[in-house]
Amino acid sequence: MFDKDGEDERGALIVEIEYNEKNILILNTHLTNFDHKRRMEQIYQIRNYLDKKDFDLIILCGDMNSIPSSKELQCIRQHGFIDYNNNPTYEEGLILDYILSKSKFPIKVKSKILVQSLSDHHCLQNSFKI
Repeated sequence: MFDKDGEDERGALIVEIEYNEKNILILNTHLTNFDHKRRMEQIYQIRNYLDKKDFDLIILCGDMNSIPSSKELQCIRQHGFIDYNNNPTYEEGLILDYILSKSKFPIKVKSKILVQSLSDHHCLQNSFKI
């Protein structure tokens, strides 16, 4: 949980899977839209959690409320995560939603927008081939 019981309580859903003898962690989150400083604090909490884990593949996804060139996404990428989506996921052609991955083995990823009319965010899908 981020900012538990605060004005902008957020969190992350974490799933651990074993598939074909590979340990996979999927983390889905929705970072604050309040300000850059709070998002960075949330990213550091996520990074600290992930640093304590040893997985073959980590998938980090969610509404990051940050554009690709932001310091928030730079921080995530500096931690070894790769983003495969180049399509707008939000109004006005912005990319705010991500499915990023960090893998110890080669993977192939295809990314696409499935639906654009369910909400103000578009439905992003990544297909991972192991």
